Amino acid sequence: MNYKKIYNQIIDKAKNRNIDGYYENHHIIPKCVGGKNIKSNIVKLTAREHFICHWLLHNIFPENSKLANAFSMMCLVRSENQNRYIPSSRIVEYSKIISRKFKSGDYNAKYWSGKKRSDISGDNHYTKKNPEIKNQISKKLLGHTVSEETRKKISEKNKNRIPWNKNKKLPPLSEEVRKKISESNYGKKRNPMSEEQKEKISKYQKENSSSAKKIIQKDKNGNVINIFNTVKDAKEKTGVSRIFDGLKGRREYINGFKWEYYE
Repeated sequence: MNYKKIYNQIIDKAKNRNIDGYYENHHIIPKCVGGKNIKSNIVKLTAREHFICHWLLHNIFPENSKLANAFSMMCLVRSENQNRYIPSSRIVEYSKIISRKFKSGDYNAKYWSGKKRSDISGDNHYTKKNPEIKNQISKKLLGHTVSEETRKKISEKNKNRIPWNKNKKLPPLSEEVRKKISESNYGKKRNPMSEEQKEKISKYQKENSSSAKKIIQKDKNGNVINIFNTVKDAKEKTGVSRIFDGLKGRREYINGFKWEYYE
């Protein structure tokens, strides 16, 4: 996948439009690689676009610890004043792995304290960025130019586009549209459950619930001490509150006893 091309497409789109409502400022060339805090280097992005751009920058320069840290913060840091994009749990877990990677081993700045890398000249690569490397990254991001023809096409395409504002309410549906929706949904509504069906479901849930199964209390030698009909029964008679931790394998012993399901 051409991450740089996708990144440039998002930036070009942002340069030729206005955003009403919530937006986030983004440095086209990140400050950590020499980008300046000037108007020409800043674009307004939606929360989702901002998150994607930092993900793309991390993929373009995977060995850059500062860009990896910026991506990780986009995933994990939240503020009351921001309406940040919330990524999936899979992406959040990946960002944590990346964050741990750059805090351990030879990626850690403390590891290189008083040392020099053989593959990078000058000061420590992780504590003070080599100006030559900064220039290489900046040039790579600046190398993309958009023709005037392409700019006009993007501008024409966005002229008649109504900017989305999450604070605006959608216009009310017309009577004709309401009637069509009503006709299409006619007969689809399910009949409410009878009391008999509710009782059957409730009975099944009680019988098959993990908290309704019989459990065994054993000592550390594996000897059976007690058998209880339910977890609730065991809690009341023994006074132990975290029995589920033992049953689920999260802890081996709870209050000095092993707890297992009766099979």
